Amino acid sequence: MGFPNSPVDPEIVQWGWPWHGRIESAAFGAATGTLRLPSGATMSVGRPTDYWTYLWDIGMPAPDSDSENPDEQWWNRAILRSAASSSDATVAYWYGGVGAGGNVQRYPMYVPGRGVLMRRFEVQFNSFVTQATITLSVPGFADVSRTYTLAQLGLDVSDATPTSVQRTAMDCSPDGRATLMLLTPFRTAFEPVELFGRAIIELRAVVLESGLLDFELNIISRYSDKVFSYENGFASEADELALYMYRFVSDTGDIHDGPTRPPTGNWQQIARWPVGSNHLQRVDETPCWAWYDASGAVEVLRYRRTVLEECSYSGTYSARSGFQRQTTTRQLLAGARSASLVEITNANLSGNQSTTTESGTYTADGELISSTTYVAPTSINTFSPGYLPPSAVTPQIDAELSRGYLVVSNKLLAPCIRQLSRDGGVTQEDWAGNALHPGGADVGRHIRLSTWPVAERNRWQTGSFNPITGQVVRHLRDLYCTWV
Repeated sequence: MGFPNSPVDPEIVQWGWPWHGRIESAAFGAATGTLRLPSGATMSVGRPTDYWTYLWDIGMPAPDSDSENPDEQWWNRAILRSAASSSDATVAYWYGGVGAGGNVQRYPMYVPGRGVLMRRFEVQFNSFVTQATITLSVPGFADVSRTYTLAQLGLDVSDATPTSVQRTAMDCSPDGRATLMLLTPFRTAFEPVELFGRAIIELRAVVLESGLLDFELNIISRYSDKVFSYENGFASEADELALYMYRFVSDTGDIHDGPTRPPTGNWQQIARWPVGSNHLQRVDETPCWAWYDASGAVEVLRYRRTVLEECSYSGTYSARSGFQRQTTTRQLLAGARSASLVEITNANLSGNQSTTTESGTYTADGELISSTTYVAPTSINTFSPGYLPPSAVTPQIDAELSRGYLVVSNKLLAPCIRQLSRDGGVTQEDWAGNALHPGGADVGRHIRLSTWPVAERNRWQTGSFNPITGQVVRHLRDLYCTWV
């Protein structure tokens, strides 16, 4: 029946793990969990909270199994799993409950004629964050190390000086030879803040004909691949509207309303109020993640945030009305697929010389979250609704970037809204929208409440994708789940 736990021979005939399904555990880091088989039967397996998954497919023929039990089916592909990746870019190696012995911090790659070799990539930046050394190590081979500048790693940062770089191993190729790594640069002011931009690289191990070990570095996307656009429909960056009306009074008490001061005479400006309609829009976009699809091709995900400011006012100095609206759209894009969440804050104003009425609404993903009406004993010409257009300056730091989406697992990303207040801030909510994965998208909006116990909040932000069947599980309050 082949090798039940791990392939060890130079040429593999048959191997695998015969029991497949969803693994569940309520406790993070538990040694064992419950595997639910197709028949409903259960068995105990190890590493139940390793919810990051990897497809291992080395092109083997379908196994020749004599078992007719639907709960015991040998596959010619495997699901490897690990905990959320740390910055050292290592991945644990597990089937059901059996690991790779002392090599649990290495990843298996298949080399015809040599069998399965356990490899590890390490990326270490120097103290000045001007270059990095990448080392490939495989037991039985001499380590291979090379040093690269930031630009050679795709970190062609020209709008800031990075003071640190976070490394995240996102996925591994089906043959196990390559790792996709996300490089996130930070700068430090009072505390580290991420820059707007990412680099994605592929590190691929190679065994040369001479029998020596080597590796290749491929840049998948650069920091400079970020996109920034700014459309200003306003008269100037200091004014929110294209046209203002002014009220002037002369020393004789005459009143003049108009966009400019009268050309002659002693006139004093006493008021200014906006009229007309206009908008301002800003779009920020950058590569943010990548994975291998079922064919082994690299698919890059991009995060796009669009902020649209709109306003319109009409009327006279004595009485006027208008609105101000801000629409924020957070999107994840992968090929032709997309997932988004939209927030809209709207304020309608009307008033005269003595009072101003403001009615406001806040809507998230099409749902009305809150509405308020406020009457102020203030002239509409002095009342401020707190409108602030977004800056036109290309960002160097942007803490909102990684807060605009949630890495549910290495193969599940969803746009998110964090710390949404529905009842005056007593309870805060985190929202996750449709989640993209290598096979498509998992549709649904999921909400987490700040009043839940900590353990439930932690479980909610996780999930797992089955790279063989395409099944998705995410945002459960009571269980961690993964696949084998």
